[in-house]
Amino acid sequence: MRTEFCYYLFLASSFLLFSCSSKTKQYDLLEISVDIKVGESLPLSKISEEITAIELEFTDESIINPEPNKLKRIILTDDYVFLAQTEKIFVFDRNGKFIRSIGSKGQGRGEYTRIRNFAIDETNKRLFINFGRKIIKI
Repeated sequence: MRTEFCYYLFLASSFLLFSCSSKTKQYDLLEISVDIKVGESLPLSKISEEITAIELEFTDESIINPEPNKLKRIILTDDYVFLAQTEKIFVFDRNGKFIRSIGSKGQGRGEYTRIRNFAIDETNKRLFINFGRKIIKI
């Protein structure tokens, strides 16, 4: 009796295991073909139509840490430049004028320990900060 039960349990679990299939969606990603050799320089004019330099205003509140691996991401929107480092996110207008920093470092609600990445939802005016396994919505 016990052997028969184990047999049916094995058949049922095998059926469930093989009947589940994961279907992955295929997304069309923008592909940019760049034909250069390793070590060869690539002028930005070859891959961009326009290059604009924005000189960022530095104040006591907008001091950017120049250490390697501190800069996490830069996002340009129609109105702002967002610059994230491990400790802070800085907001500048498109002319480079410092506006404010966002969030604060800590362990409490709405605080972060170390910024890993961030994203902006311009439609709903939301900022999402990823720090490890958590995401803060501001």
